Amino acid sequence: MIRLLGVLNKRLENFDEVPEDVSEFENPNIPSGYTYVLQLIAHDCVRTSTPFWAVPDALPISRNTRLARLQLDTLYGEGPSACPHAYAPDDAEDTSRTRLGIGRMRAAPDRPADGGFFRDIPRAGVIRAGNGPAKPNPADPLIADPRNEDNALVAQVTTLFCMLHNVIVDMLSGLNGRDARAIEKRFVCARAATTMIYRHILCHDVLRRILDCDVREAYEAKVLAADDPSMLLHREDGQEDGFVSVPLEFSHGAFRFAHSMVRPLYRTNGSTRVPVTSALMATSARRPAAMPLGEAWILRWSNFFELPEVEGSKPNFSLRVGPRYTKGMFNTTLFPSPFTEDDTGAGERRHGVAFLDLLSAERAGLWSVNALYEEARIRMTKRGWPDVFAKSGMATPEARRDAVKKFLLRERPLSDVPCEEDIKALSEDPPLPFYVQLEAELDGKGERLGPLGSILVGEVIYDALMEHRLPGEDHGQPLGEKLGALLRQFRQPPEVLSDAARVCDMAALVSFVHRNRVPEEGEPKFL
Repeated sequence: MIRLLGVLNKRLENFDEVPEDVSEFENPNIPSGYTYVLQLIAHDCVRTSTPFWAVPDALPISRNTRLARLQLDTLYGEGPSACPHAYAPDDAEDTSRTRLGIGRMRAAPDRPADGGFFRDIPRAGVIRAGNGPAKPNPADPLIADPRNEDNALVAQVTTLFCMLHNVIVDMLSGLNGRDARAIEKRFVCARAATTMIYRHILCHDVLRRILDCDVREAYEAKVLAADDPSMLLHREDGQEDGFVSVPLEFSHGAFRFAHSMVRPLYRTNGSTRVPVTSALMATSARRPAAMPLGEAWILRWSNFFELPEVEGSKPNFSLRVGPRYTKGMFNTTLFPSPFTEDDTGAGERRHGVAFLDLLSAERAGLWSVNALYEEARIRMTKRGWPDVFAKSGMATPEARRDAVKKFLLRERPLSDVPCEEDIKALSEDPPLPFYVQLEAELDGKGERLGPLGSILVGEVIYDALMEHRLPGEDHGQPLGEKLGALLRQFRQPPEVLSDAARVCDMAALVSFVHRNRVPEEGEPKFL
């Protein structure tokens, strides 16, 4: 099977090395900031110590330790007491910590070392050996989940949500006080409000961009509007040994679709385009001496979300979802093969993000594509759901088999065409991460997921929204009413967060933070 994955992986690279001019591949439905919001969401659902691709027998030890999904644990950790390094002191004496840490960006060469604006994640100064006298270098990230610094772009999205929390803390003036109870209430209320805004954006912005419209409408009607926590594909083994389980078909199958959305080049804060490989290298682990992030990686948010108040701005759009990856995602330095070179045959390629995703899916023992379709149809009939596959061009096993065959036989160098035996094996049992991307390309025109991919993603997201509700959270209400109900539990007037109630999507979140944080003059601009 591993050889087959290598064969498929080579087809993915050779077919769609995305060129520098990506306009024909761009997704007008999804600005590129959402690519990295989705990465943050993935970290908020799943946390494992051992990737399946790294160890052949990883399944028994690779456990999801994320106890509560979509609670922003990836941002807050276990709170100021258990995770103090992620929080900033409230005063000079460091008597309490209710704000998340924000770090200085690297100052421009013509400015003093402490002249950088606070636009990066916080980092610790560590003595590192080198030529000349040892100097502390602020490299190690001071955040609850180190994966949120996997690249410079997700680090910036993390910083944005930290800023959101801090703005909410500042708005909760009625909870000010120096006694321990007042401090705890202020933090708990600010965290709940920030998480409520995040979940509202996820439900009413992110899912509406990525899910098939019929699938989304079915979940909104059957789950949210009906206030019914029973999901379409609820698994009876949803909890094991006290740990919350996320179906592997989500974590190692469908949600890997976002890797195909990564652009080869990004305009970060000006007109100059920088390669994604540089963003992937700009981390404390890979380039500690280059930390904190410099001006090149401090994002101007109108380049990543559609901000109507910034006249003439046009964001980088993500790439359309499909079985294609930008060339940087096959970088052998960043994503080397877990196998020795001698293991790789002439007709295959065993490195890059795509191969690691395929290998993880194979080792995780996911349900087959055909089995998922069959089970979904049984459940839809049993629970009175509409047939969300009715409009799909891949609703039958024969249609799916033909679609995979056509993909494998698209025009490419003749030397790379798989043999008939490999084509037959892959078309009859396609790996789930690849199939979800192909379905999105054919059924969703690459602008959103197809029906099966949408079900696998929707199951986990909607289930978490229903199962782990916040105080005062009613998914049928506008954000303002939900925030008001939360504030009443803390004996606060609803108008305290009236401005926050306007945050309906990521663009509105950016604008809200910009309006309410202390403005900083100079470059790079925030909007």
